[in-house]
Amino acid sequence: MRKPIQLAVIIALLAALLTGCRDRHNLEDLTVILMLGIDVDGNNNLVFYESSPVFNKEAKDKEEEYGVKAATFHEAREVFDAMVTALTVEGKVQIILLSHRLLKRGDWFPLFDTFYRDTKNSLSPKVVAVDGSVSDIIHFTPKDKPLLPMFITSLIEQNHRSNITVKTNLLDLHRQMTDRGMTPFISEIKKDKEVELTGTTLLQEDGKYADSLNLQQTTLLRILQQHRHGEQNVTLSFPAGEKKGPIEQNRLSFLIQRLSNKTKTAYEQGRFRFDTQVNMTVTLTERLFPYNMRTESRKLEQMMEKELQKQLQTLIKKMQKHKADPVGYGDLARAYQYKAWSKVGQQWGEAWSKAEVNVSVKVKIKSSGPII
Repeated sequence: MRKPIQLAVIIALLAALLTGCRDRHNLEDLTVILMLGIDVDGNNNLVFYESSPVFNKEAKDKEEEYGVKAATFHEAREVFDAMVTALTVEGKVQIILLSHRLLKRGDWFPLFDTFYRDTKNSLSPKVVAVDGSVSDIIHFTPKDKPLLPMFITSLIEQNHRSNITVKTNLLDLHRQMTDRGMTPFISEIKKDKEVELTGTTLLQEDGKYADSLNLQQTTLLRILQQHRHGEQNVTLSFPAGEKKGPIEQNRLSFLIQRLSNKTKTAYEQGRFRFDTQVNMTVTLTERLFPYNMRTESRKLEQMMEKELQKQLQTLIKKMQKHKADPVGYGDLARAYQYKAWSKVGQQWGEAWSKAEVNVSVKVKIKSSGPII
C-alpha cells in the first residue's frame, strides 16, 4: 500500500505546481496592440500611435486607435493604458510605422531600446517607413480588407516573396544598425486612396533617411543582395522598340531561374574598388517586339546584359551619392581588405561614397516559351 500512497502524494504535489486559470481573461476584456507608429508633429514633438482590434460584439468600429505625445515608447504605453478600459497585452505587435519626418532626424533608433531590453516584447514586428503621415495610415479603416495590421503584414510578405520589397523586423534592424559593413533598409508604404507599397527606404549608417527606391529599383537591389525569395521577375525597356499608340512595344520581361554574384575587392590610391560579376539564367515571360530567337538569341542576351548593367550601375551611384550601402560591400571590404577598412570602418558611408564599383552582367536565356 506504500507505493500507491507515495504515487498519490507525488501527483498531488505536481498538480499543485501546475499553472491554474486564476489569471484568465476574456478576449473582449483585452487590448491587443497589433500596430505601433512614431511621427513628428509641426512643433518637432514625438507622437506615438497604437492600433488594436476591438472584440466587443456591440462595437461598430472594429479597431481603436490612439495617438499621444511622449518622449519614449515606455512613457507612451503608460498613457495608452490610461486611455483604454481593457488590459493591454504586449508582445503581439505586427507592424511598427516610422514616418519620413522621423527618419530624417536620424536620432530615432534609441527609442527601440525597450523592445530589445524587455523580454515581454517580440522582435518579430516588421519595421516600415511611411511616405507621409503615420496618422493617415493608423486611422485608415478599409471596408473591403482585413484589419489594417494584418493587411500591411500580408502586403509586405507577399511582395517580399516577389522580390519587389524588403522585409526588416526588429531583430534585422538591430543587426543592420550595429553592423559597420552595411547600412539599414526597410519597406516603404504610403496612403493615397489606399495603403500601397512603394518600395524600399534606404538609411545611412546612423539611421538617418538617405533615399527611397521604387519597386523596379528594389528588384535590382535584391539582385545585388542575392537574397531572393521565390520568383523574381524583371522588366526591361529597349530604345530600339517601337511605340504604336498607347502600347509600348519595347518591353521584355523575364523570370530569373538562377542567380550568382561574385565580387573582387581591392584598395588602390586611397579608395576601395569592387568588381561584381552577376550571372543569371532566365526564362522569358513576355516580349512585345518581334525577334528571331532561332538565329539571334545571343544578341538579345547581350542587349539584356547591357541594359541590366546600366541600371545596376545607376542604382549603385544613387546609393553612393546618399552614403547608403544596403548590399553590404563594407562587409566584403572588412573581410578582404581589413587593413584599409579598419581605418574607415567607423565612417564606412563616407568611404563607400568614394569607392569605385564596376558591375558586369552575364545572361543566359534558358527558355523563350513554347512559341519562338
